[in-house]
Amino acid sequence: MVFHGRRMLDLGRLVVGAFMLLLGFVAVLPAANDRVWQVSVVVTEGGHWAMLVWALLLVPRWRRSRVGISGVVAAGLGTVLLLTPVLRAVSVAQALPAAIEEHFGSLGARASGADPRS
Repeated sequence: MVFHGRRMLDLGRLVVGAFMLLLGFVAVLPAANDRVWQVSVVVTEGGHWAMLVWALLLVPRWRRSRVGISGVVAAGLGTVLLLTPVLRAVSVAQALPAAIEEHFGSLGARASGADPRS
């Protein structure tokens, strides 16, 4: 009975890992239609929550079978793919202040006594 429960846990790890990998591909690849695009928006906005799911899959005894290892590896790859929007956002955030200043000018360039509503 314990063996059957462990096998089901490993199978569950594989299913969750495959699902996370699928969501990771949805987050990275271009959307084929509107429904996939809507899912990709939700997935990219909440991709950081994948770290918690992946941590739960690392509960003890995940290394005892190839199925468990495959599930955890698939979930790990899916988590990396789901975290790529965060990495892209960091690079955009670093370049954004210079782009705003280039487009709108320096905030200190305004005359000191000018009314901002005019």
